[in-house]
Amino acid sequence: MAMNGYFYIPKYFYFYSLILHPPGPCKTKNKTVTAGAEIHAEVQLKNYGKFLEEYTSQLKRIEDALDESVGDVWDFSLDPIALKLLPYEQSSLLELIKTENKVLNKVITVYAALCCEIKKLKYEAETKFYNGLLFYGEGATDSSMVEGDCQIQMGRFVSFLQELSCFVTRCYEVVVNVVHQLAVLYTSNKNAPKIIETSGVHFQAMYEHLGELLTVLITLDEIIDNHATLKDHWTMYKRLLKSVHHNPSKFGIQEDKLKPFEKLLLKLECQLLDGMIFQVPAITLTANIIWFADNFLIQKIPAAAKLLDKKSIHTVKMQRDNFLQQKAQSLTKDMQSYYVFVSSWMTKMESILSKEQRMNKFAEDLSNRCNVFIQVCSLLIW
Repeated sequence: MAMNGYFYIPKYFYFYSLILHPPGPCKTKNKTVTAGAEIHAEVQLKNYGKFLEEYTSQLKRIEDALDESVGDVWDFSLDPIALKLLPYEQSSLLELIKTENKVLNKVITVYAALCCEIKKLKYEAETKFYNGLLFYGEGATDSSMVEGDCQIQMGRFVSFLQELSCFVTRCYEVVVNVVHQLAVLYTSNKNAPKIIETSGVHFQAMYEHLGELLTVLITLDEIIDNHATLKDHWTMYKRLLKSVHHNPSKFGIQEDKLKPFEKLLLKLECQLLDGMIFQVPAITLTANIIWFADNFLIQKIPAAAKLLDKKSIHTVKMQRDNFLQQKAQSLTKDMQSYYVFVSSWMTKMESILSKEQRMNKFAEDLSNRCNVFIQVCSLLIW
């Protein structure tokens, strides 16, 4: 170190030199001087060693601070395996929700269960379906793919689309359930019995979770709508099926098995690939009073309507009208199929209830009754 233009030598180096080359005993004094110098040198040596340790630690801290990795993060190359520890609630909702009001307990339990279900659906969408759709077709270019690879890739992807269809259907059921629960709680019918007094009560968390679930449906629509590769492969796959349909024996496929598969693909296309996952074309409020989402937004938010061109507004209206027209045309057919289904269900239910209970097969009989009962529940939800 330099001080005022001169190099300053710490005293540690002087005493260190004393140890390496200790002076001879003084001839004019006794041996006490030599012993005292050795003790003093040993003390200074220890101090110098302590100084080196502290200085080394300081350099290590500086080196760590200037390293490429900031903080203690996961290094993929050095740590190929990582453990993710998350706390989980061990108590059930029935144990957590306990008040003196039993009716309030039931209401909160229902809403809490719906919120938990929405959280699970959102997590499943973010960890499974978003990535599955976004990464479809990655790693292969059009030039590197041999003829027929697109159809093979889409054929393997159909099972994933089936799972996505079941997931979307489950989301629909949860949304309908949430709306029904809120409608019962916030009823405007004065003659209807009130479950609890809800004046001035807002279940904000319930609406937030409902918004999260609707966001999931919108996100799925946007991912598929912006995925050109997925749409192109789907079109080529349908062309392949048409060729198979004209000559099924050539491909070793039975024609009676091909028709159900074509119906499945048509269902997947209408539900997932036509941009109708999140669909609110119209809602029947009462009698013949129908609420249209686009008209409501244009009337209530005129500033936002000015940002849209007339062509876009007209396109939305045309798509809505076409959808409602298709539903109106298929109404008679749907009613007939529902009538046959309900009649068949009533016959099964009456047959099961008329049978005597067998004590040795009580669990089996109860399971059969529950299965038949659940069949009609799926119809009543819609």
